[in-house]
Amino acid sequence: MEERDPFCFWQVDGYKLDNKHLVMWYEKNHNTRAEFVYRDYDLLKDNLKDTVIDLDQDYHLDFLKHLRSKYETVKLLYSGGTDSATILDMAHRNNIMIDETITLFIEDIDLPSNAEQKNIAIPGLEKYKSVIGRPHVVKIGYDVIEKHFEDRYSLFSSPCDPFFPVSFSAAKYGPLEEYQNGSDTCVISGIDKPEVMFYHGRWYATQIDNAVAFGDQSVHNLLPFYMDARNIKGYIKDCIFYRNWLIKNDRVSKDNWQFFRPSPVNEQSRVINRIEIDNSQHLIARNKSFTNGEKHQMRFKECFGSGNFTLFTKYFKAMETFFEIFPDTRTSNGLQDYHKNGKFAWLVDIDTLEVFRQDEVF
Repeated sequence: MEERDPFCFWQVDGYKLDNKHLVMWYEKNHNTRAEFVYRDYDLLKDNLKDTVIDLDQDYHLDFLKHLRSKYETVKLLYSGGTDSATILDMAHRNNIMIDETITLFIEDIDLPSNAEQKNIAIPGLEKYKSVIGRPHVVKIGYDVIEKHFEDRYSLFSSPCDPFFPVSFSAAKYGPLEEYQNGSDTCVISGIDKPEVMFYHGRWYATQIDNAVAFGDQSVHNLLPFYMDARNIKGYIKDCIFYRNWLIKNDRVSKDNWQFFRPSPVNEQSRVINRIEIDNSQHLIARNKSFTNGEKHQMRFKECFGSGNFTLFTKYFKAMETFFEIFPDTRTSNGLQDYHKNGKFAWLVDIDTLEVFRQDEVF
């Protein structure tokens, strides 16, 4: 992990870890608590000193221009979702070249679970082709997924979802390897929506591990566009717009602790200036809380229907290893308790711009 220098990681007893389940095992077995660390915390604080957030300033565009001037090669992980599509649309409107885009799909582009890639991402590549150097549409085959889960400790030994059960996309880091290298390269990830917390009368922009540390943080040269320290004003601006919308629409109760995250495609997404993507009817509803999302379930059914039972055997052996280590998660209540383990790397008071670590707030 040291070689990859991820933008966030967990740290405990001198170890740097990039897998949440491994962190939970370590905490359990050593009766300790890991810290979630944001690599550029000091830079983030410096960028919010003695300043204000100008709600008329396009910080995201400024940052994209900065990246284009700083790096020889700029790549974009492009799923077709609103966040990555907004970055690509911004590049297109301002004639900013993206050297490479990377779009992933599983097994067969015509499978229903790949509807977003087929009907949104690939047409998007055609729409924005004037500013894309090389588009890559990368297959993650069932053979790759099966090989990944051959290791019954795979849920602990490599980057993956912080939630359980993990998805098949945990196997994507092998196919991604050839696209993430380069001495003067950044790989933009654009999946970071505002995570806003209301706590004892104060509003905070946050970085919590369950929202950002799902494996991609370990991609070499990864750059979290909306949550990079150099674009923190853009992130805070999004949080302010979202907070104002929540208050205006009576979404805030009298509870002392509330957590909010905008939905991918609706008025909440528009309020933070994400674009309305073409063919959005093909978006697959996702539940990123404590159970499998619809897309994950579809992929299970498709794989089962293909008769790929060896893959399932290895996947479920990995699941059984997880249950052996965390036996309480065999029940629904136990699994929900397991997932109530979020760690904050930082919290920013969006009115004063003061920056705090978790133990300074709670």
